[in-house]
Amino acid sequence: MIMITSKELSPGNQFLYFMEEGKKGKVCDIKWCEESPEDFNESLKPIEIGEKVLSKAGFKYMIFGRMELIIGDFLFAVDIKRKKLIHPNSVELTGFHHLQNIVYFLSGKEITI
Repeated sequence: MIMITSKELSPGNQFLYFMEEGKKGKVCDIKWCEESPEDFNESLKPIEIGEKVLSKAGFKYMIFGRMELIIGDFLFAVDIKRKKLIHPNSVELTGFHHLQNIVYFLSGKEITI
């Protein structure tokens, strides 16, 4: 899994923080980074896009490995297997924080898990 830096994160983003290698990561948000700045960059990893994560964020399973979320006039569709946003534009997602940024930028609404 790739590492991320705090520079990639926006207010409201969620990510995994690993206190010890080999242990399960804890879901944290950017507010936690501001409160605990000591070498957190070395332990941040993106939350992988998957059916469970998208369901928690409000996405509904459709067909052919696609999940959708409607916010106001916006439809967001994700291909789970390819980890790509396929509507409104085709974008390869680096993690849940990336999807959060796109949804917020277009709709003005936060999604969380």
